[in-house]
Amino acid sequence: MKKILSLILTVILLLALLPSNLFGISVFAVSKYEDLYYNIIDGEVYITQCTAYNKEEIIIPETIAGFPVTTIKENALKKLNGLKRVVIPNTVKIIELNAFYNCFNLESVNIPASVTYIGETAFKSCSYLASAVFEDANNWITVDEVFDPASLSDAAAASLILKEQDKSMTKINPDA
Repeated sequence: MKKILSLILTVILLLALLPSNLFGISVFAVSKYEDLYYNIIDGEVYITQCTAYNKEEIIIPETIAGFPVTTIKENALKKLNGLKRVVIPNTVKIIELNAFYNCFNLESVNIPASVTYIGETAFKSCSYLASAVFEDANNWITVDEVFDPASLSDAAAASLILKEQDKSMTKINPDA
């Protein structure tokens, strides 16, 4: 009996030492860093939820547990009523659908040049959004799809800014 138990424990130990995606299966678990919940999949951090409901500013870190934060998942920071400002690091590549949905007090956000995709209505119902600065004016962005101009005040819609690579700034007209 001891030999069988010893053999089983040895096999379990050896399997634990194998890479998590050896057989094409990514193994992940939900973990928490401060107010952010996240998954690590294939060496990248995916922010899945935030519980900082009353914080005015959230700074998303560049790395968590030594891995780059690359994705803000669908609905990850939704309904954070106190949120006024969010800092997104230049490691983030993807901001998914409704990521900041109904953060109605959100006033400003900077989108780093590393972001190559923003899901539709990522900032829907962010009524007080007055400043959205894009560090790279990629052609993947359209104001109607990402910001839902119907929910923005006229002042907010007029102040959406694209920051070109040559560092000049251009205002976007959401009605164009």
